[in-house]
Amino acid sequence: GPMANFLGLFGVQSEFLGGQPNEAFFWVIFVQIWANMGITMVIFLAGLQTVPAELYEVAQIDGANGWQRFTNVTWPLITPVVNTNLLLNVIGSLQAWQLFLVLTGYKAGTQVLGYLVFAEGFGQTTGSVSSSFRQGYAAAASMVLFTLVLVIGLTVQYILNRREQRLGY
Repeated sequence: GPMANFLGLFGVQSEFLGGQPNEAFFWVIFVQIWANMGITMVIFLAGLQTVPAELYEVAQIDGANGWQRFTNVTWPLITPVVNTNLLLNVIGSLQAWQLFLVLTGYKAGTQVLGYLVFAEGFGQTTGSVSSSFRQGYAAAASMVLFTLVLVIGLTVQYILNRREQRLGY
């Protein structure tokens, strides 16, 4: 695939992500994190800018060191931003079938539900997934994916909100 060609420029000759699903998942996770790093950092920066500077001054006057200012001032005020980033990244990772296709060529052991929806709906034949334009099957699989994303998203949101309430943020 494209990654094998890129690594070949540096003299690395291998069948990149060819037959090792564990290795493939590691690289897909790495690329997913790298791809989402920009928007995640922008959201964190926006959250950090909402923390009033006066609170840091008061904490410093009260004798708080850097770690205490972070744990008692910064963290409680940016917890909603952390929760938003976590939820967006969890939902995004459940929909990341394109990375598996680009990085692995969709070989055995790296199949995900999102690609099954695509393959069945548009008649793709890759790896062990083969179809002939079964839009009904693709629609049913997409509803399963939607339900999974909804349940996981609501569960993560519930856990994060409970934690915020318990900690009094």
